[in-house]
Amino acid sequence: MPLALLAPLALTACRADISSGQFPLAPNEIETALPTEPPPKLRSDDLPAGKTELILAATPYLGDVGTIEAFEPVAAAIGKLLGVPVRFRTAKTYAELIDRTAKGEYDIIQLSPLSYVLARARVPGLRLVASSLSFGTASYSSFLVVRGDSEIHSLEDLLPKVRGTRSRPRVALVDERSGSGFLLPYAAFLDHGLDPERDLDVRLLGSHEDAVEAVKRGEADIAGVSSGTLNSVRRGEVIGPGNLRILFKAGRLPYDALCVAPGLSEDVARRVASAFARLDTREASGREALRLARGLTGWIATDDERYDVLRTTLERVRARKWSLWADEVAPSGDATATGAKNGR
Repeated sequence: MPLALLAPLALTACRADISSGQFPLAPNEIETALPTEPPPKLRSDDLPAGKTELILAATPYLGDVGTIEAFEPVAAAIGKLLGVPVRFRTAKTYAELIDRTAKGEYDIIQLSPLSYVLARARVPGLRLVASSLSFGTASYSSFLVVRGDSEIHSLEDLLPKVRGTRSRPRVALVDERSGSGFLLPYAAFLDHGLDPERDLDVRLLGSHEDAVEAVKRGEADIAGVSSGTLNSVRRGEVIGPGNLRILFKAGRLPYDALCVAPGLSEDVARRVASAFARLDTREASGREALRLARGLTGWIATDDERYDVLRTTLERVRARKWSLWADEVAPSGDATATGAKNGR
C-alpha cells in the first residue's frame, strides 16, 4: 500500500490542503514504501529483559525545547500503535545526541543526515529503518541566505571583503554535526576559495531558526540553513516572515534517518518501521501528532547508500577541519584547518 502524503510546497507557496494529496517524487528518489499494515502489538517479552518502555530521541534541530514539543506527540502516537509506552527524550546538542546513542540510551532515534553518518560510524549495529519526509519531498536543500537588502549577491562578492581587511563577514551556522546547517555551507565556502577559519567569522547558534533570526536582526551577514526552515519562515510559521534572499544553494541531501538501536530485535525493528509508516498527515491522527513538527509529514523506506553524499562531503571538509569530528570518525591524514596535529 503506497504511502499517501502531502502536495509539495514551493518556498513562496501558500499552505496546501493537508488532508489529501500525494508527493510527486523525483525519478528513483523513492523506490519502495514502508509496509503500512497494522503492526502487531508488542508484548513485554518482545523487549530486552528489564525494559518496559521504548525511548524515542531526535536531533534537536529546533532547539531542545522546540524538539521536545514537536516529538512528544509523535512518541505518544507511536506508543499507541505499538501497544507499549514510548517516551521522548532529546539532547541539548547534536553531539550529545550522538554520544547518548553510542551509549545505548535510546531505542528509536531520528538523526539528522550528518549525525546519522557520524553515529553509524560509532555504532555499526545501528539499524536504519526509514527516512523522514518533509515539505513534499524525500530530500531537501542547504541554503546560504542573506537579508533582501544585503550588498552580497554571490560568494565571489565575499572575496574582496576578506582580503587585506580585518573585517570578516559574519556567518551564522547551526551545529558542527548538521549537514545542511554546517557541512554543506562549509564545503561551499571552501569551493569558492574562502577559508571559514581564516576568512569568515563563523558562529554556531544551535538551531536553524536562530541562524535565520541572526540574519534578520542584522547580527550576521549570511546564514546556512535548511530549505525547510526557510520554507517555514517565509510562510510565517516561525519567527515571522522576513525579507530574506537565497544567496547560494550549497547542495541537496536526504531527510533525517530513523534508526533502531542494536539491542532491539529485527522483529521489533520491523514493527517500529510499520508504526512510523502509518503515522502520516493523510489521517487526522497523524496530522495531530505531527502538528508541531514543522513540515514533517511521514516516513519512507530508505537505504544507507542515500547518505553517501554526506560521507563524500565530510571527507573533503574534514581534510580542512577534521578535528570537529575526531571523536566520531578518525581523520584520513594529518592535514588540519590551522596546522594543528592529530589529537587536537
